[in-house]
Amino acid sequence: MFYKVFGSVGAVLAGIVAKRLVTVIWEKSLGKAAPSDVRNPDIGTREAVGWAIASGVSIAVAQLLVQRGAANVLRKRHGDAKLPKALRKVLDEAN
Repeated sequence: MFYKVFGSVGAVLAGIVAKRLVTVIWEKSLGKAAPSDVRNPDIGTREAVGWAIASGVSIAVAQLLVQRGAANVLRKRHGDAKLPKALRKVLDEAN
């Protein structure tokens, strides 16, 4: 239960923080506001694709790190038995 709650809530929060961070980096490095909607035809294709890649990758990596952190904390405190079944199966197949 801890893994599901912490992993899910943490992943959402990590995604929000990552998007804010990549927005700040985008604006400081390019000197203009990050695209608010990449579907806007006034935004160039390169800029739209660049923003989609930058924001998507940063959000995915942040969520991955939080979920892995949650799994590691749970594993250290309670052992593999408390991990979700799907994750235990992956661990069993790796060993």
